[in-house]
Amino acid sequence: MPTINLLSNAVAEKTAPSPAPARVTGQIILLVFALLAIVTAYIIDSVKSNQKLTEAKTRLQKAQTAAAELEKVKKERDEYLKKKELVEGRLNIIRKLDAERRGPVALMSLINERIPKGVKLDRISLRGTVVTIEGLVEKDRNLVTQFAQQLELRSNGLFTNVDPKFTEAANPLPDPSEQQSLKFTISCVYNPPQPAAPAGGAQTAAK
Repeated sequence: MPTINLLSNAVAEKTAPSPAPARVTGQIILLVFALLAIVTAYIIDSVKSNQKLTEAKTRLQKAQTAAAELEKVKKERDEYLKKKELVEGRLNIIRKLDAERRGPVALMSLINERIPKGVKLDRISLRGTVVTIEGLVEKDRNLVTQFAQQLELRSNGLFTNVDPKFTEAANPLPDPSEQQSLKFTISCVYNPPQPAAPAGGAQTAAK
């Protein structure tokens, strides 16, 4: 009859290892890996966020710098426009004064300075550079001749090609022995003084 060793089987059953601790260890390892993955992802995300934040700050600083430079340029442009307007205003005044110096007002002044006594002017006209002077001389036609000579010889070239002409007055004098009044017309070329050349142009020409 065969013999069954029950004691050995019981001891073997008691000493057999349990699978539960192995599963727990595996779960712990998985949990650790998961935590490491989360931490790694967090670190990577933080690094990327910091990089983006740094880039954003850099772009903001560049934008602020560009805005400041643009504002500076705008102020400089405004100052330049103000100075330009001021200079143009002064130039306009100078041009106006120069035009008056060389225009009809100056022409009248130059002619009036040279009118001798006994000569009466009726009209002065300026067309282009041609001046026509009309008037009346009561006693001596030589006064008109002297007047013409004054215009041409003592004007420093302002009046050239002076040509006086005479016509009898419409109303004759009652006494034929008296010299008849004469109407005269003087035509000449007016050469207005030229504006002074800029200093820079003069220096350049001198070089």
